[in-house]
Amino acid sequence: MPVFVVGAVLLAALMAFGVKGALDPDSFYHVGHGLLYQERGILWTKFPWASASVLSRFQSDLWWGFHSLLAPLGLVNDPLLRLQIGSFSIIFFHLLILAIAYQRMKLSPWWAIASLTGSGGELLRTHAIRPQGLSSALLVLAFVAMYQSTWPLCIGIGLLIGLVHPTAAFMILPVAACSFASKLINERGRRGYPELVTILSAIVGALLRPGAPDGLQLLKIQLIDLAIVRKEGLLADFGMELNPASGIYMANNVLGLVVLIAIGVYLWTKKKKDVDGHLWGSLSLAAMGLVMMSFLTLRGIDLAVPFAVLAVASATANYGTFPVPFLLAILANSGYATGVYLRSILVPGRIISNEVQAVSTYLMKNADREEIVFHPTWSQFGELFYWNRRQYYLGGMDPIFQYRFSPSKYWKLTAYAAGRKPGFTGPTNPKSEQATEEPLWKVVPRDFDSRWILLAVKPSTKALDQALKKDPAHYIERFRDKNSALYEIRGAKKPKQE
Repeated sequence: MPVFVVGAVLLAALMAFGVKGALDPDSFYHVGHGLLYQERGILWTKFPWASASVLSRFQSDLWWGFHSLLAPLGLVNDPLLRLQIGSFSIIFFHLLILAIAYQRMKLSPWWAIASLTGSGGELLRTHAIRPQGLSSALLVLAFVAMYQSTWPLCIGIGLLIGLVHPTAAFMILPVAACSFASKLINERGRRGYPELVTILSAIVGALLRPGAPDGLQLLKIQLIDLAIVRKEGLLADFGMELNPASGIYMANNVLGLVVLIAIGVYLWTKKKKDVDGHLWGSLSLAAMGLVMMSFLTLRGIDLAVPFAVLAVASATANYGTFPVPFLLAILANSGYATGVYLRSILVPGRIISNEVQAVSTYLMKNADREEIVFHPTWSQFGELFYWNRRQYYLGGMDPIFQYRFSPSKYWKLTAYAAGRKPGFTGPTNPKSEQATEEPLWKVVPRDFDSRWILLAVKPSTKALDQALKKDPAHYIERFRDKNSALYEIRGAKKPKQE
């Protein structure tokens, strides 16, 4: 294990410090919220920075446990180094948790690296500073703890998943079911109390946070309300990972794993020995993750990949002497996945660094404290919040939080959506026949209490940017660089400070 820890440190350092910035805008938000706790204490519950989101209405942090773990990053002065250390920590602990799970099953801890490099998508998602980097590994350890009926570990892992990632805690249910079914297959009559204890511990963990009642409301919005509005097709402005996986994505990220599983099961049937029956449970969970990816959301990869590799490891362990050709197949899959990962991070604009630092500095110096800044690119919220917590913004994270705050305001946020007249916005879907629009200079001060419009300079916002630039009667350009444009609405009054 000590040798593996050194290897895990080296791999995590290579990945994290090889990227100067972040691969996902949510990373900025999560680290920023950790900084907030470092500045104001971990019991701070107010979040007015997302002024047009239910995150400001409910006094609770859905990811409180995860953000508390990130709070010590506030001791690092360099903002970009802070992000690198955050990525390093997520990757390292992801590997360490998996290694512990494999060792408990009397398998090599090096399977943890095969798991991390099992697909390019898994590499990218674990690199991001997001709670699923920990919860996806914790679910594997929870499965092992439940299958082995290790009560203290069941309690500890359940609590930790509930604290760190309550929206993923529901995934303990299928993991527990597969653990219980696996034990029934091999040891009839064995009771499922460890499964029940783990589920209850996760519920307790989810409730052990400041403002727990409000937290339950947020949990309901992200899980239940999100499913409802997506089914009804009400919202279009979602992150790609909430869509089902495409055929190309599946081929690039899980096809190699499926082949490895097939070979592993073949080897298992050729030389079957007396082994633990968790193979069938891990296979079932991997299949469940693939189904989720195919029909529900890309996030199914968090379940599919770790349990697929656990199934491969379990199958080959039954073969006796490890077959060298199969080792080459594993290395080939990891190499291909690493190639997919490297191609992704080398795409221009994929690495997010300090793009909004300059405009954030301008706002800190020229806008009043707690003034709201209107930003039609909702995904910019995390970056803005990370670089500048002196001003307030509209909202980020899943758009369902903005939609549940106010459907009409949500649509008014989509100022450069297809169908909008440049410089105008309205309270309904711009593609609807009943769409009505008003100029931004009227909507932003009246409905969002803001005099600032911040645009990300990119092709999708070019028409809107040009419309504001060509209307000096209503907009004053206050700042511009290659990444951002900031306009002040002429004549808009400064909001009264409460």
